[in-house]
Formats: sequence, structure tokens, C-alpha cells
Amino acid sequence: GNDEVNFQPVAEVGRIPSADNQPYYVYTDVVGDRAYMAYEQENEQLEIIAAQLATVKELWRVRSQASADRWDGISAFPNAVVAFQSSSISSTETREMLVFNPSGGERLWQRTIRGGDRVHVFKDVLVLVDSGEQRVLGLDLQTGNTRWERQNPGKDQELTGTAVYPVQTVKDVTGPASAS
Repeated sequence: GNDEVNFQPVAEVGRIPSADNQPYYVYTDVVGDRAYMAYEQENEQLEIIAAQLATVKELWRVRSQASADRWDGISAFPNAVVAFQSSSISSTETREMLVFNPSGGERLWQRTIRGGDRVHVFKDVLVLVDSGEQRVLGLDLQTGNTRWERQNPGKDQELTGTAVYPVQTVKDVTGPASAS
């Protein structure tokens, strides 16, 4: 029951200052002992900050260099921080995806993707479901170079649907499955 949980009152650990007085469209993510925050600046660039979760000590701060009317925010993983320009566009319009090193904030690479493209991040590969070309690409997480490519099996028959379901363990494919 609840007797086993040692509840504590909420307390502010610290604050991370921003370059803007009141940033809007703030995005956050947490991986392990790191917190990541990003916010849209007036110049339409995204500023990304990494901090130690327990102490709020700032570890690094970078600007996207790319600009956008709107950003979709960031997704943090143990091996990458990915920033996306807005997906509020048609599936055929393009937007930028930027990949940063979570250790020091260096931009590793960036790629133009379509509004309808989907991304899945794994240990050392980023899987890009390329809706326009009807293919799936395995991109090296550190360089962005293509490691492998698979065409949509229905492309020759002019079938357009592609579905990718991330599978990370043998157990994921050895019994009854559900798509969630």
C-alpha cells in the first residue's frame, strides 16, 4: 500500500535561466539523471539546455542554428537528443530534424524529412520511415549516414501504407502481440 512510499513535499531544486524573459513553447524531457529543456527563441531558433536533474547544474546549452516558424520540440534518449521542426505541415512538405550529442550538446547531423515521416531511435541507429519514398532507412546515430535501406514491400503494387512497430527484444516477437 501507500505506507511503503515515503512521500515528500514538493520543493524547488533550482531554476535554469533562459535568454528570453518569458520563453514560450517550452519543451522538456528526462533521461536518467539528466533533464533537457528547449524553448523557441524570438529569432525562431531553438535553444536546448542539458542539466543535472538533482542539482540543476547546467551541463551545456546550444542553439539549433536552424530556424522554424514553430518547433515540435525535443526527444531525448541515452544516446541522442533529437529536435524537430513543426510537423503541422502537409505530409509532403519538408522540415528539419537535428540530432545532438547528449554528452556535450554538439550537433551531430541534421536531415530534411517530410511531414509524414516517422522516426524511431534505438541504441546506435535512428530508423526513419520515409513516407514519400516508401522506404525505411537505418541511419547511423552518430553520423546520419545510411546503414541500411528497405523498400516498402507494397511499393511495386502502388500500395502506400507503411507501418513500423519497434521491436527491441526477442520476447516482443515470440508470442501474442499487440500494437500500441
